[in-house]
Amino acid sequence: MSASITSGTYPSAARSTSSGLQRFGAAVWQALFTVGAHRAHPELMRMAALKAHSDPALARQLRAAARDLMQA
Repeated sequence: MSASITSGTYPSAARSTSSGLQRFGAAVWQALFTVGAHRAHPELMRMAALKAHSDPALARQLRAAARDLMQA
């Protein structure tokens, strides 16, 4: 009996490819999140500064969100 990739006799090759794609996708997702966080941080801080006098509670929340982004 001859084995072929389409007959399903090589499941480890399919799992290996799937696992590799999952790792690649996770790395891309993490990179996009990091870029987005670095872009959002200064904007959140700018908005917090603008709201510091008129709405101190909102300013605190904005600063906390910016801080959380950088720690994630």
